[in-house]
Amino acid sequence: MDRGAARACRRHRGGGARGAHAARDVAAGRVCEVATALRIGDGGGDADACAGARRSGAGRACGRAARDAGARLVVHRPRGRAIGRARAVGGAAEPPGRLRSDQGRARSVHRGAHRRARAPARRPPALGAAAGRDGLRLRRHRSRRRGGHRARHRGGVGRRGRRDHPPAVRHRAGPARARDRGRSRCRPTQRRRREPQALITDVPGVRVGHATDAAGLTGVTVVLCDRPAVAGVELRGGANDVLGLDYLDARHLVPTVQGVLLGGGSRFGGEAVWGVMRWLEERGAGFAVGPTVIPHVPAAFVFDLNVGDPKARPTREMGYAAAAAAAPGTVTEGSVGAGTGASVGKLFGVARAMRGGLGTASARVGDAIVGALVVVNAVGDVREPETGALIAGTRDAPTGRRLIDTADALREGGGELGRFGGPEHTTIGVVATNARLGKPEAAKLAALGLVGFARALSPPHTAFDGDTLFALSAGDVTADLTRLGLAAADAVARAITRAVRAATSLPGLPAASQL
Repeated sequence: MDRGAARACRRHRGGGARGAHAARDVAAGRVCEVATALRIGDGGGDADACAGARRSGAGRACGRAARDAGARLVVHRPRGRAIGRARAVGGAAEPPGRLRSDQGRARSVHRGAHRRARAPARRPPALGAAAGRDGLRLRRHRSRRRGGHRARHRGGVGRRGRRDHPPAVRHRAGPARARDRGRSRCRPTQRRRREPQALITDVPGVRVGHATDAAGLTGVTVVLCDRPAVAGVELRGGANDVLGLDYLDARHLVPTVQGVLLGGGSRFGGEAVWGVMRWLEERGAGFAVGPTVIPHVPAAFVFDLNVGDPKARPTREMGYAAAAAAAPGTVTEGSVGAGTGASVGKLFGVARAMRGGLGTASARVGDAIVGALVVVNAVGDVREPETGALIAGTRDAPTGRRLIDTADALREGGGELGRFGGPEHTTIGVVATNARLGKPEAAKLAALGLVGFARALSPPHTAFDGDTLFALSAGDVTADLTRLGLAAADAVARAITRAVRAATSLPGLPAASQL
């Protein structure tokens, strides 16, 4: 037994406080005997044995024995806690990213080896933003993870300044964007399908054409049907200017029409109807009578002589050109065709009015489609149907940009209309559908569609307005008439607002887009 074992035995014989450690010292002595034998045999295995002895509580005895036996041959190891725990258990598995006891190197080989050994395995950082209230919840959640708080206290990646490499993913600063909530950022963005335009030409077989006199500020718009259409009409107000309504009566011999004409020029605009009829006759469209055909095209007109040239009127050539230009698909809106000289908000005359125009919209009721086209030339204001907000109308002054409520001004006795004001204010339009209707049903559809005037015009149907709405049935779809009429009213109201929003300004006559 060497001197280390002898000292252990003498401690064992002692009393007092040393007696409590007798068994441990005897075990240390035996370990040191094994260390001496191994050192003599292969000259280097005592290091691991002494390390284990020191961890088991006999560090002092084994250390002295090692020094006495020539401990200079022992390879020194870092005294990290993780290494001590790994060697305390015989035959323990190799820790991740670490070296076994028989794979040690001298410190001079690599100075950073002990730092890498002491660092625990790095967990991948969490993805996503970490700011604001979401960031606080994220940090609170991470502190509950297994070993998360211990890693910060024992000098791992949680301590500032001890990190060897930057994190794999950087946290973004700032609040999480709305698009990152509710969907994965790795998911490809889906393109939103473009909704079809809501136009009167959504109705199959319906075509629209314009003819515009930009100098005289008047024009013509034609709505034609590829097949003969059953027609009806509804008149409101006291200043209607219409043509060809007799064959819309259910008692009339002619059952169908070929289309509808809307024009400016007041009664002078009736000249354009003959141009449309000639274009239809050349193509054999109309009511067959003997060797020829007679086209039937009812019409309505607005008064626009006080906006442009009072001598400029729609002509037969303009009617013919509008019919020739009629086509399905896109419809030009705003200051075009019959809406070229239209105006709104004329309670105090044109000096304080605004530009009107032409607009279109459509709605669906099951398989049925109902579309509307309206020329807005009202005495009153145009309002947003959903909110009632003023869009265009009477201004507070000839150079003003603030709107006043025409209905309130009329109730208070303001304005220049008088009891027998001129018939200068008319809103006219057409609704068309692919639903199968007779003449009485078509007239009812026109009456229901006029509800849209009340939703978008304030006030509608005055004694100075000639509000007129035609209805065309050019299809075979079965539909409930009441539901179809409510959809027509919605389409009419939207067409009115689109008309003034698409209009362009004139000197002294601003458009809604300028307010």
